[in-house]
Amino acid sequence: MPALSSPLERLQSDIEQCLLSLAVINMVSITAVRPRNAGAAAQIQTKINNTLAGLEARNGKRGTAVIVGMPMLANVNPAMYGVQGDIMIELRVIENILVNEGADGTGFTAESLAYLIAQMIPQMNFAPFGQLIADKSLITPVPEAVMEKRIEYRVRLKVTSHARPYDKCQPPVITSGGGNVTLSGSGEIWYTTDESYPGPGNAEAVLYTAPFAQPSGMLRAAAHAADKMASDVVSQSF
Repeated sequence: MPALSSPLERLQSDIEQCLLSLAVINMVSITAVRPRNAGAAAQIQTKINNTLAGLEARNGKRGTAVIVGMPMLANVNPAMYGVQGDIMIELRVIENILVNEGADGTGFTAESLAYLIAQMIPQMNFAPFGQLIADKSLITPVPEAVMEKRIEYRVRLKVTSHARPYDKCQPPVITSGGGNVTLSGSGEIWYTTDESYPGPGNAEAVLYTAPFAQPSGMLRAAAHAADKMASDVVSQSF
């Protein structure tokens, strides 16, 4: 499995692997909706389609299955610098009654499986996230699924995230005198004279290397570094 680049991806993978490791439900198919590489995409889609139909088998049993959804992040304080909030993840517990009541059924109804997961998973602690807890709307039925000939419940879990904000470059200092402008500070300093954003992604921006003739109008500048957030933009009109 390739390295997971995001806490959201890592939590989804942890929960999927945790469910797959629970001996009590080792006959229940578990599928995460995100393929982990390009070659697995078609295979995952086929598995999800079979899961929705109750046809995906595990250890010779089928009829009830779980789909591990993609996590969401609810930021509790949008005005705060950095991300501090709840990572929410939703599990879809699906049952095809006709298949599940057959000789190779799992023995779990959607209701009993959803309740079991709601009892077991919130006891897990997934470092470095912390304790996984039950959301207020823990188990929710999906009535419209009946029209597609299945029973479905959503189990919602969450874990509080306190992500450390990225370090930020200090804004550069603009100094003018003798008809020239000097920019000082750390990292790469980019500037513009057309009022556009001073960054390496802007074709109109210039990387500062030496003092330059004082422009006419507004000068904007910002510091950039590979391992930090860009600085605030500073400006001065001439």
